[in-house]
Amino acid sequence: FDDHYTAIYAERWPSLRTHLMQELPKIWRINRNAFGLDSSVWSRANRDFDWAVDCVRDPEGLLAANHTLADEGLEPLYKMDLASVVVARALEVGDGMNVVDLCAAPGGKLLVLAESIGRGGQLVANELSRSRRFKMLAVMEQFLPSDQRHRISVSGWDAAKVGVHQEE
Repeated sequence: FDDHYTAIYAERWPSLRTHLMQELPKIWRINRNAFGLDSSVWSRANRDFDWAVDCVRDPEGLLAANHTLADEGLEPLYKMDLASVVVARALEVGDGMNVVDLCAAPGGKLLVLAESIGRGGQLVANELSRSRRFKMLAVMEQFLPSDQRHRISVSGWDAAKVGVHQEE
């Protein structure tokens, strides 16, 4: 392993390896569906990340203040890897786009993508593992309102063969 990547990255490999071995920090992503966008929770949020105002390192106090959850009783925070937010945002998914998430469980990136497609987009959430797919369905139920869940189709295909099952 080390020989292979040393050949590719030369003197940069030891530093790259050290960084790759570090545990990524977990963050809390504020569920936009649980709080109204005009909610005062956004002004109280600790702005840890300029590019991700819906992500905080420590939600202490954020939820202590009075807030109103959506009628569906959605969960207010989702704990996830910061890298998952970065990846989902790097795709620059916009309103009305159709997106496929090939290894969608447990569902953190799926939540970011579901918000990004807006009301006109569709999302295919594919997860081969049956047990992980059920976990993902539970996450969708806890964090997404029904109108967003209806725009997501869930499949359990081998990701290498998705095009065979859904040609477009």
